[in-house]
Amino acid sequence: MTDDGKTLIDLDEAHALIPSIRYKYELDELEQQNIRIGIKWAHQSRKFKKDYPTEISLKTLHKKMFEHVWEWAGTYRKTMKNIGSFGGYEVASEMKKLCDDVQYQISSKSMEFDEIAVRFHHRITDVHPFPNGNGRFSREATDFLLLFNRHKLFTWGSRRENQDFVREDYIKALRKADLGDYSYLLSFVRE
Repeated sequence: MTDDGKTLIDLDEAHALIPSIRYKYELDELEQQNIRIGIKWAHQSRKFKKDYPTEISLKTLHKKMFEHVWEWAGTYRKTMKNIGSFGGYEVASEMKKLCDDVQYQISSKSMEFDEIAVRFHHRITDVHPFPNGNGRFSREATDFLLLFNRHKLFTWGSRRENQDFVREDYIKALRKADLGDYSYLLSFVRE
């Protein structure tokens, strides 16, 4: 992980950029537009809601969020990254385990729903399943988990005025969760 928590993109993945973009701000704007399209699709798709969360539904969500930007949208990464605990060959099995685990936790009510959702979010970021867009994807995926199970959405620190501190504290909370302490992340998502 870089100091700011961002994934470095390797050259093979950068070549899969669909539009011709020269500047980072253009990429950011295009991704934001596509993310809005993906979120709208997810809200309207009955099949997506019915099957959620499954490995297929998560891959489809990522695809819908980034399909107009990256050729590999919705496709698991095959390369090692500077972030994430698993090699590319482990991603599919880890995502399957994640979906099975969260479905069991929901059905058995083994913990408070906020903790289920926080652990779900953290595991997605830890697996880091896609070449890029994992942070935004994991927050949206978690929001849909909450929404489809009739729970209040997380604020993700958005009530704070200083957004630089929000990202910094979010990364710190994820790093604490890496060590098994979810209390900071639980506090952060409800601020």
